[in-house]
Amino acid sequence: MSLNTCTTLIKKNMGISRCNKLPGKIVSMITTPESFEIDADTLVDQELLFAALNEAILEGQATRIYKWPDFVNMEQINKEAAYEDTAYSYLPIDDGQYRWRPSIRENLCIHRAMYTHRANSGRIIAIDHLNQLFLTEKSNGAAAGFRIQTLNTEKLLLNDGSVSTKSPIVIALKNNLEIDKTGLLATLDSVGELYRIVDVAIEVVTVLAQQIVVIVTAECDGTGIEGLAHADFILKDAAGAVQTINGFSEQGDGQYTLAKTSGSWVDGTLELKPPSTLSLTPYELPEPVDIDIPS
Repeated sequence: MSLNTCTTLIKKNMGISRCNKLPGKIVSMITTPESFEIDADTLVDQELLFAALNEAILEGQATRIYKWPDFVNMEQINKEAAYEDTAYSYLPIDDGQYRWRPSIRENLCIHRAMYTHRANSGRIIAIDHLNQLFLTEKSNGAAAGFRIQTLNTEKLLLNDGSVSTKSPIVIALKNNLEIDKTGLLATLDSVGELYRIVDVAIEVVTVLAQQIVVIVTAECDGTGIEGLAHADFILKDAAGAVQTINGFSEQGDGQYTLAKTSGSWVDGTLELKPPSTLSLTPYELPEPVDIDIPS
């Protein structure tokens, strides 16, 4: 048995090709858990790819992926390659690393939400202006985002009369070889239609033994959420058991009335179904709302 473990690199040819595809201007991204991947068959079918990404966006917190708002600026802050420069030689030491600083301009609510996504693990799928997803190919043939070393939100860049207020983010990839050796592109023309879940709030207006009136609004701007269904509301007691809601009506501007035909509810919480099963997409109530039934 040979003790030589040095692998011989097979050089690939670089002939002329009609497929001259490169990543374009990076305009957005999707962040994913470390384990998220897209199988090869799904990657080459735009309809399947769109459905798979939207399904993952509506998953529970542990496995959910997130489509970020579009970038308004993108600065490359790569770590440059390092070399040993002596009188005898000029030798490579380190390949360097990919690092980017995109900026997002939406609102203070989104800026605060992005702060909760700081991370030193997970993956990022870059999206370019040509509707291409920029990913890496795994050893099993599936595609995945690039591993993250750092995703860090920075302080607001405030308007000083010459630039607009923006939210900068620093992204450092963990391994440059995921681009340089196994990078790949997939087209998704409907990428701009991917869900971005809207957090909602429930304001309790009236609580009676057999009637609860609430207003459901978008957490960021207070817009009333209309069109929720009877089954979207879940009322539980303090032990977590579901209480029956017999009657349901919508008054408009996000106001809903829940009713009970006999008996009385007990103290508990009101919540909405998860985004994956909610009749209206894409909304989520982050935390249940306390309901105190008058005695």
